[in-house]
Amino acid sequence: MTKHHCPLLFYAAAAVVTFAVAPAFAQSTAFPYHRIEVTLSGAGCGHAPQEISVVISAGEGKEFTLTRIPGTSQWAVDPGVWLPDSLASARWTVNGAGGKRTQCSKGEGRLRTNILRFSFSRCYVAQDVTFETDPGRTPSRFVRDLGPCKEALEFNGSETAEGVGFDVEDLRLQFGRQARKKESRGLLVNPVVVNAKSNKLVLTRDKVAHLLSTQRAKGDGAPSNLASTAIDLDIENLKAIPLNSVKIGVR
Repeated sequence: MTKHHCPLLFYAAAAVVTFAVAPAFAQSTAFPYHRIEVTLSGAGCGHAPQEISVVISAGEGKEFTLTRIPGTSQWAVDPGVWLPDSLASARWTVNGAGGKRTQCSKGEGRLRTNILRFSFSRCYVAQDVTFETDPGRTPSRFVRDLGPCKEALEFNGSETAEGVGFDVEDLRLQFGRQARKKESRGLLVNPVVVNAKSNKLVLTRDKVAHLLSTQRAKGDGAPSNLASTAIDLDIENLKAIPLNSVKIGVR
């Protein structure tokens, strides 16, 4: 993920707006907007932070920072690139107070002012999810799927997916350098977290293989022959990846 930082004050809270758009570098009739404005006014959207971030889904994502317009419930940024009509979702976390996640919505373009505006009418409870692999050199990737709004981040060792709304999005964890392949949808984290007895758990290589096989048996992921050796086949596929275990934490 590429990050673009603006000279902003630091706050102890953060939010993210995730956009599903194509990359843009010059103004044209297809890319007419250079300012993003976000309004949060729906149920459960109160107490949003003063500073938020924007992740534009171009490639693995481009992150920008938005700040609150004084005296309003709006956040804005001039991202430094020209944007097309886009889809977006918002999320934020506040230290010690959890976070929220919105639905995925289409922006309203104002061509005369080159502004792309988003208004969200509902916010859902969100949590930060941490991943830590053993060994730390294990190439990994998490993918967030909120309908047409998608986001992905590659990492080695440890990383945090911030403001995950399990009620409205799927979070998947992929291992290996071939994780981008379509048939490698990855481990669906949602049921693992929901069924966990604590907010921290450790999945061994064998457990990951078992969970992947269970997903495939239910029709989620790459096709499985559903034979008794299906779990063994998944374990065999994982042997090429330096993975002993992965720790998953929720906060």
